[in-house]
Parts: sequence; structure tokens; C-alpha cells
Amino acid sequence: MGKNTSQTFSVQAQLIRELQAQEGHEPCYATPVAEHCSQKALEKCCWRYDCYHEG
Repeated sequence: MGKNTSQTFSVQAQLIRELQAQEGHEPCYATPVAEHCSQKALEKCCWRYDCYHEG
């Protein structure tokens, strides 16, 4: 059987947060902090569309 959607999202979110941290950004993808993210507000975040809908 394949992974369920929540497990897949959890792995995806963790990988994106690791990338954010490596790039020197707050690892905030799909977290409550993301609502106030300056990167998303400036449209500089590669994951802003998913983050707004997943967080």
C-alpha cells in the first residue's frame, strides 16, 4: 500500500523547511508562523501558493 496523504505532506513539508533553513530563511512552510511571513508577502517564496492553502 502507498503512503497516505498526511504522511506524504509531512515529508514534503519537512523537506521544504530544511531547504528554507539552508537558504537562510525562516523554516515556516505550512506553519502558523507562515501567516505573517514577509517572504510570502513580497512574493519571494517559491512555495507561497501551497503554503497559504496547506498551512
